[in-house]
Parts: sequence; structure tokens; C-alpha cells
Amino acid sequence: MNVPHVEEVCWTEKETRVKQENEELVAVTKEVESEAVTVKKEEDATVRNEKYETTNTVFGMKEKGEEERGLINIASLQAGEKKLLNAISGLSHQLTLLGADVNKQFTVVNSRLLSIEDRLAVLESKNCANCVEETNSKKRRRVINPKIAEAVRRLHNSETNCRRYEPEEGLTSPHNEAVTSYLLGAMSASLDLPDADNDTIVSACKTYYETVRRSFRYKQPDLASQAEAVRNSARSRSRRKRLLEARQSVLAENEVDLWKCATIDLMSDEEDGIIGGVSGWIVRPPSFRSQELTDLCATLQSRLEAIPKYRATHHRRLQNGPNSDRMPVVTYSSEAANGNFTVL
Repeated sequence: MNVPHVEEVCWTEKETRVKQENEELVAVTKEVESEAVTVKKEEDATVRNEKYETTNTVFGMKEKGEEERGLINIASLQAGEKKLLNAISGLSHQLTLLGADVNKQFTVVNSRLLSIEDRLAVLESKNCANCVEETNSKKRRRVINPKIAEAVRRLHNSETNCRRYEPEEGLTSPHNEAVTSYLLGAMSASLDLPDADNDTIVSACKTYYETVRRSFRYKQPDLASQAEAVRNSARSRSRRKRLLEARQSVLAENEVDLWKCATIDLMSDEEDGIIGGVSGWIVRPPSFRSQELTDLCATLQSRLEAIPKYRATHHRRLQNGPNSDRMPVVTYSSEAANGNFTVL
């Protein structure tokens, strides 16, 4: 019997099977590892796809949000433009209505003016025949007869007259109307005034009432300074008027053109004063008079003072004082302003 040979054969088969099993185990291991690698790659690819899809989704949402905001902004701008256009349209409509209303008002005014002009033309045509008579009548009412005015004053202030005007009351008060009626009756019955008509007598009575009232007002304490200022102003104006007329009487032919625009207000003020014990006038020329007219006034004054009669009937001019504080009146013509005024 060859027993060792059998054992050797068995051992060989056993090694062969072990090798096969090891080879199978290695193959299985490699296959498992290969499948694991494949699974891992697939998982990585899945993760990458999910991240990419998430990123795309986020960017898509951002882009969509930006698009929506852009659309909202465009809609807002369009709405604002629409409101602005509506406002402009409304304003244009209002201006159109206003223009139409103004034109309508102008039309009404023009029609009224034309109507007034037509009425004035009719009145002028109707009253043309009586214009001379009406003018004379107005002059009779306005011009006071000195004789009648003096008679009214004396009758009103006579000791036997107990009916006198009350300056505290108006002229149309019952008491003052009764005084006017009494004076009118007494004056109409007077033999010294046979030709006096009632309108002239009533006008004289009204004038004297105004004198009484003015005197009463100026006697009040709060008007004392105003009364003094009024008297001084009237006295100064009277002197300037007399000075203008006197200088005009000695004009030369070549001085007439410059003197044409001379007025009372362009003459110097003459105020009472005493210098060195001598009384006379302090001369205060107006500050707004031109130098050319001032030189002409000085020349004319020298001519006047060379006349003995003038020197005998007028106060002496002592000296020139400061300029008058009077302001130029606003009723001068442009010719006067350009020729005889200085620029202040």
C-alpha cells in the first residue's frame, strides 16, 4: 500500500481548494470594493446635482424677484406719469375755463363802458343848449359875494341875534338848519341887499358855518399845534404867491421861456426874523428847485429891490437861511419837472 501518496494527493487538493477560495474571496472583495466606489461616485454625482439644482433654484428665485421688482417699479413710474398727466390735463382745463370767464367779464365791462359812453353822449346832447346857463349858475353858487358874506357874519354875531350855529353839530342838524332858515329870511327881507338871490345867501351861510366850525375845532387842545401849522402854511403860501407875481412883472423877453413852468411852490419861503435888532424876513429856498431857476430868481429879486416903491412896501430880506423842508408836490407837469427841478 502506498499510503503516503494518498495523503499527498489530499493535501494537494486541499491547497487547491484553499487557493480557489482565496481567489474567490479576493474577487468578491474587489467586486464589493468596485460596487462601493460606484455607489460613492453615484452619491457624489447625486449630491452635486442636488447642489446645482439648489443653486439654480436660488438664482432663479433671485432673478424672478428682480424681474418682479423691476415690473413693480415700471408700474409705479407709469402710475406716477399717469397722475402727472391727469393733473396737467386738469390744470389746462381750469385755465381754459378761467380764460373763458375772463373774456366773458371783459365783454361785460366793455358793453357797460359803451353803454356809459352812449348815455354820456345823450346827456351832453340834451344839456348842450343849457351848458352856458348851468355854468353861470354853478359860478354863482361857488363864488361868494363879499358884501353878502359880511352881512351874514354881522347878522349872525349881532347881540340881538339869539340863533347862532352850534359848531359841535353838523350843518344839517335841526338847530343849524333853523339858523340857516332864519339868516336866509332876514337877509332876503333886508333893503340893503335887494338883488341877492336865495342860492347866494344860503351859500354864504354855509361858508360862514364852516368858518365857525373850523375855528371851534382849532381851539381844542389836541388841535392847537395843527391850527398853528395851518396858519403858518397859509401865510407862507400867500407870501410865495405875492413873490411869484412880483417877479413875473420884471421878466425880460429872454427869460419868459424858463419862467413858464415856475409855480408858487418853487418860490422861497419868507419867515419872520430879527437879526442885529433889525426885523425882516429869513429866506429859505426850496431844496428841489434847479440851480438855473434859482439864479433867475436872484436876478429878478435884484430888479425888484432896485424899485423904490417895492422897497417901501415890502419887508427887508435879511439873509438866506437853510433850505425849506417842504417836499415837491406830485401834480407838476413833466415839463416843469425836467426844467426847474433838481434830482434829489
